[in-house]
Amino acid sequence: KAMAMKAVLEMRFPATNFEDKAQYVEEVLEKEPDFILGTDLIIVSIGDDTVELRINDILGRRIPRIHAWLEPLGVGGHVLATGVGQNGGCYRCLFEYVDKHGLCNQAAFAAPGQRFQKALAGCSSVFTPFSGLDADRTAIEAASLAVKILLGDQRENILTSWFGDPSVFLKAGYRLSEREKLFRPNETRWDIEFRRGDCPICQEKAA
Repeated sequence: KAMAMKAVLEMRFPATNFEDKAQYVEEVLEKEPDFILGTDLIIVSIGDDTVELRINDILGRRIPRIHAWLEPLGVGGHVLATGVGQNGGCYRCLFEYVDKHGLCNQAAFAAPGQRFQKALAGCSSVFTPFSGLDADRTAIEAASLAVKILLGDQRENILTSWFGDPSVFLKAGYRLSEREKLFRPNETRWDIEFRRGDCPICQEKAA
């Protein structure tokens, strides 16, 4: 994926230099930290909560960072900017331990304890059903926020959430979270008050 993205970017922006590393990000942070820490902004869009929490815990407030992720079947998407302002709030602040389900993202529109992966005949692995249009919408939100951060116009950590049309999601038998009740279909909201007082990462970095 890293090499493919580099190739696509080089075709679209031939006057720009790109460098890729086809390695796990944890390996790069361990062996060549300057490759990541020497940048102006990091965008994390892995789709793996465990890995993104690890990245968040390692980097803390040291460098501006954007986490972007989608929810399945058009129900919504999120973009989180952290390491930007002094108001606090990081990726781990969004997670809370829920009985029976473990650590759950409280920004989610999907209720916890559900599995969304599907498999196709002949496919060697499962996938989560996302729409290309939803991915584009979330990418545009992330890109707009990245520009603001790099220009110095974004001075606070912020969570952007857009809620889509839940009809397909509900028709498939899935359940929505309590947070969904705060949104109308196709509404986008911005939140700067998402820091958890008991977040060990924010407490550690603020000390």
